[in-house]
Amino acid sequence: MGARVVPIVNPEVRYEHLGEEPYKIKTAYKQLFLFGFGLSLVIFLILVTAYNGWEDIFAPSEKPEKNDNLDFMMYGPVRSELGVQGIQERRADLYAKAFNKKHKFLMKPPNSSYSKTEEEQLLTNSPYVWSTPEPDGFKLVCYYAIPPNLTVTDDKTLMPNDLDADLCTHINLAFASVANNSLVPSNPDDVETYDEVVKLKKQNPKLKVLLSVNGDMSQVVQDHITRKTFIKSSLDVLRKHNFDGLDIDWEFPDDAWKFMTLLAEFRQAFGDRYLLTAAVAAPQVIVDISYKINVMSRFVDWVNLMTYDFHFYTRFTPFTGLNAPLYKSQKDKGYFSQLNTNWSVHYWEDQGMPRNKIVVGVPTYGHTFKLQNKKNTGLFAPSCNFGDLGGGGFIDYPDVCRFLTTGAVQTFDRSSRASYAYKNRNWIAFEDERSAAYKGEFITSRGYGGAMVWSLNSDDYKGLCYKSGLKFPLIRRLKIVLTDDML
Repeated sequence: MGARVVPIVNPEVRYEHLGEEPYKIKTAYKQLFLFGFGLSLVIFLILVTAYNGWEDIFAPSEKPEKNDNLDFMMYGPVRSELGVQGIQERRADLYAKAFNKKHKFLMKPPNSSYSKTEEEQLLTNSPYVWSTPEPDGFKLVCYYAIPPNLTVTDDKTLMPNDLDADLCTHINLAFASVANNSLVPSNPDDVETYDEVVKLKKQNPKLKVLLSVNGDMSQVVQDHITRKTFIKSSLDVLRKHNFDGLDIDWEFPDDAWKFMTLLAEFRQAFGDRYLLTAAVAAPQVIVDISYKINVMSRFVDWVNLMTYDFHFYTRFTPFTGLNAPLYKSQKDKGYFSQLNTNWSVHYWEDQGMPRNKIVVGVPTYGHTFKLQNKKNTGLFAPSCNFGDLGGGGFIDYPDVCRFLTTGAVQTFDRSSRASYAYKNRNWIAFEDERSAAYKGEFITSRGYGGAMVWSLNSDDYKGLCYKSGLKFPLIRRLKIVLTDDML
């Protein structure tokens, strides 16, 4: 049946409903629109004010520096350690690579075929290999960053003759490098520092001195020949300079099984003559890619767990956070709940590393932030850059002490057992004696292997903080707790 046709009586008024509306209706619409716009503006200003403060709305705020090389949210600042020539490695691409690899692994079809690599088959079936006998008691492993030369005269460089032979149980000299599949000094003059630090064993025969090697070892682990070359060169250096062992600080392996093979072959070459340790990552996203912990535990004497740098300023993470919290804070949610010492240590233990082989990292430096609003000073407060103190977002403990004497407000977050301080727009997360003591008690009460400190160079080695001449106060506090039989 066709549609009914309604005749148009007057074609001239066919579109009459599209014409002008009466004046009163137009005025009502305009008033309603203006009222809604005004209300939205007021709500917007209230929200922005609560977030940033009035002064950042009507005054130009400092914008984060653009860096086109930043391509992942966990990118960390560049750091120059006191006494080290060059800069500490950037970790952005490494974090990104680990994240991307894990993502691809999780996206594989569940029924996809998988064949074990040659390394995986070998290590899975290999017998337990012995570790180097160590005396009883908790370890206090201290990294010492090698100065650029031994003739420097400035007062900001920790020299070998300023070290205390009785402070630490182990000193890790940082760093040797990798070149042509061989272990080599980062600078030719570093060998003088090797010998100067090893001489400390004459003052304290119980002291162990290890050489720490840092760099990309992806070429070293490719096959048996390259690994053999690297191991032989390492043995030559250890013998020549009377070291007690080797610490491998590879940040970070991109093939876990090849790295495990390197450790296994090192263990076979070392026997129980030399210590073999590794500095390892704390975030799970890297751990899952870089290590096979249950296999690794059979070859290393212990691991130095880098439980620090959990929070720092980047343009992708523009908010304040704690450098090395012992526990999660009350404000940590989701992924941020994993960024603390307690979570990382337990993850390593759950994956197969024995407690007595987990040496827990403790920093002697802090991280700095510049607040967007000086009135918003808590955790996760918006920040726009590194702070004015220190360099590149890092600050050593003596500089923290000076900052605290300027009227800065110091806060100890009890939930995370960590400290921070602020004044005007400068905000600093740092380790102090109180937080270090809590970490020491955590280690002793749970039977972990000890504490690792990065580094001797960034502690108050001149004894300026308390005007009492007490040198290395953070490390000394750790030592007191670790050696206290009453805990």
